[in-house]
Amino acid sequence: MRPGSTPCWTTRRPTRRPATAHSNGRGASIGRGTSTHSSTASSRSPARTSRWPPRPRPLEVAWSGEIGEPLAQPFDYEAKRWGSAMLRPRPWFMNGLKLRYLLADLGPVRGKVLDLGCGAGSVAKAVKRERPDLDVAACDVSRSALAIAEASPEGVAFRAAEAEKLPYADGEFDVVWIFDVLEHVEKPELVLREVARVLRPGGRFHIVLPLEGQPWTLYRFIGCGTRWTAKVRHGGHIQVFSAERFSGLAAFCGLPVTATRWSYHFVLQVLDILYFTWLDWRGPVSGSVEDMAAAREGIVGSLMRAVSMTVATLAWGEATLLADLPGGCGHFTCTRAQSSEAAQATRSLSPRSNGIRGSQPSSFLALETSLT
Repeated sequence: MRPGSTPCWTTRRPTRRPATAHSNGRGASIGRGTSTHSSTASSRSPARTSRWPPRPRPLEVAWSGEIGEPLAQPFDYEAKRWGSAMLRPRPWFMNGLKLRYLLADLGPVRGKVLDLGCGAGSVAKAVKRERPDLDVAACDVSRSALAIAEASPEGVAFRAAEAEKLPYADGEFDVVWIFDVLEHVEKPELVLREVARVLRPGGRFHIVLPLEGQPWTLYRFIGCGTRWTAKVRHGGHIQVFSAERFSGLAAFCGLPVTATRWSYHFVLQVLDILYFTWLDWRGPVSGSVEDMAAAREGIVGSLMRAVSMTVATLAWGEATLLADLPGGCGHFTCTRAQSSEAAQATRSLSPRSNGIRGSQPSSFLALETSLT
């Protein structure tokens, strides 16, 4: 389910020290020290009043070393696949609550919908089973995942595509959804720009996003992506989001958030952290927990499925009881803006460079300049 872009690493606010160039392994330079852009921009800009949505800060990016030092090996999206297990909107399915929230957002929608970053297709196929009246398309960058999906398409039109350059016409879809993708890409703003482009004006965007930078979560407490980096190595989570950060970025890209639901309040946060810590000891695996449990046979497979169903049911109940309390996962409903101003903002996000200036991705520098 992951677009598989090559990661670009930045980290927390750099300390003030002399800047020196350091290669990021792809021929681009990363400056150590304070960004020259941010310092000059602050000296030129007059005082601003508060605004809504809040101005997006540079995205925090998961990190495991010094500024400018790449990970030893990029995450391999062909070696690890997601989305091959059966899925229904029931409490005992691990992603059943995510599917339930998506189906609620689809509501009275009729027409064409897109699953962006579909992996092996479990969500797209589940939507087609629950809503056979919809014309369901799905795309992913992983050829191996698509091969699994296309072995039994169940009426879904699968296609290979990069999230930053979708092979679809402007305004082609009534609804687009993304499950657990944006935390994996180098430049999330470019993905959101493409979502806004292929959605019709007034169309709906539904996104499920891990919020590992959300205040008052265990992820934030242990420093997920900075001090604790297991999810970078074993899950490819190079972006660390909070609800505030995503909402600001989505609004700027013409996809303002209109509703938010929450999950991963405590049970799944604890188990998620324990699982990825165990992977640090055991080593990488080839799929998600639910995919491995579905594929395993014999007594071990039965035990894995029983544990998975129990955990899923507990997490469903917890999320239902704590529905209004922010958690470690956000389910955001966005509406495609119809104004010319939103369209202009979306076009202004085109990348200007493949390099990095200071500690901020170049496309985010363009976004910061537009908001100054």
